[in-house]
Amino acid sequence: MGRHTETKRAPDAHEVGRLTIRAMANRDIRHFSLLFQRIFSQPPWNETWSVAFIRDLAWKIMRRPGYIGTVAEYESRPVGYAIGYELPRVPFVPRLFYLDHLFVDEEYRGIGVGGGLLVKMAHLADIRRMRTMLLMTKKNSPAEALYLDEGFKRLLPFIRIQKKIVLYKKLR
Repeated sequence: MGRHTETKRAPDAHEVGRLTIRAMANRDIRHFSLLFQRIFSQPPWNETWSVAFIRDLAWKIMRRPGYIGTVAEYESRPVGYAIGYELPRVPFVPRLFYLDHLFVDEEYRGIGVGGGLLVKMAHLADIRRMRTMLLMTKKNSPAEALYLDEGFKRLLPFIRIQKKIVLYKKLR
């Protein structure tokens, strides 16, 4: 007798109170780019990227194999985003998901938006059989604290790329 296996399917949106997390769509690119520029132009990042550059970056990420993107909405207003993609496969290495960007509007930090985005991204990567999530962030930043609180670990203390550290979390 054959064994029936059911594929897990993530819901399109995940609701927690007045916070909804849904898949990122093309219509989200404009707001994504504006919020990204506002957040990453401030300390500790101090990036000087234009909205056009950010928009093009988002489009490139969205076209990558294994792309996953989510939007956090609070009372139907977009307040945070997370985007990433599957890294190219390496023989004998479990499938890896790279969280390229996660950011939350300053007014909505501290109420679980970032953690909710991380949980949703990990779930979506896991159901696609990616086994580890990787990311880079500034050392000793609020972002690093969030990731460590959510179970991420430093890959190796001495791995630093452009003054950033590499963190990882096993998904299964």
